[in-house]
Amino acid sequence: MNFDLSSKVALITGGGQGVGRAIALRFSKQGAIVVVNGRSTKEIEDTTAKISEEGGKALAIRADVTNYKEVVEMVDSAVSTFGRIDILVNNAGDIVIAPFVEQSEVDWDRIMDVNVKSQFLCCKSIVPLMIKQQSGKIINISSEAGKMGFQYMVPYCAAKHAVIGLTRSLAKELAQYKINVNAICPGSIINTKMRRKVDESLKEIGAENLFTPLPPLGRFVTPEDVANIATFLASSESDFMTGQAINITGGEVQI
Repeated sequence: MNFDLSSKVALITGGGQGVGRAIALRFSKQGAIVVVNGRSTKEIEDTTAKISEEGGKALAIRADVTNYKEVVEMVDSAVSTFGRIDILVNNAGDIVIAPFVEQSEVDWDRIMDVNVKSQFLCCKSIVPLMIKQQSGKIINISSEAGKMGFQYMVPYCAAKHAVIGLTRSLAKELAQYKINVNAICPGSIINTKMRRKVDESLKEIGAENLFTPLPPLGRFVTPEDVANIATFLASSESDFMTGQAINITGGEVQI
């Protein structure tokens, strides 16, 4: 299969760590120019430095993707530098783990903003560019929590379900412009800052066994597993695929 992304410009939110970093590194290996976004200047610069070391081309742009003004400035900076944006990966995310009765309005707003509003704002800023180009790939990171419910994760599950709705609606509307919109729904991902946060929070409330046993394939998801599917969705091999919410759960979720 041809996953060549040469000459393509990809913008990845939350690209300084975990899944976003893995996607950025993989895209670069396939030839893409990568714009790495995040809130931590150090993390996104570490990612772009790694890409440069491996012979790739990347730009770090710090921006809060829940703030429309900062999103517009980020997109303008990327376009002024590279001339276009061909691929958008909406990866920024956050989670709060707590019993529902202890979840606050602040928790709800933050989780919805980071996981859903950020995707809306990035799409709002970049879709007009893709319409002019008559092409584009949008990859929204959802979760198995977008397909099923988990206790102690009400705002997060609601947000990730919303991401799938956003994906499916946009896919139908943008198909006429040859813009593909798909979502990835990973299971519990190891070796990430979010997974460590989840484990610590579950331990605090005495629910540390929530993610046991292992999925049928015998292990949890890695950031590289997600990057593999993202690369396929960013490539020409997925040109006739849109509106999908693809599970990467080792067989745990089959809907």
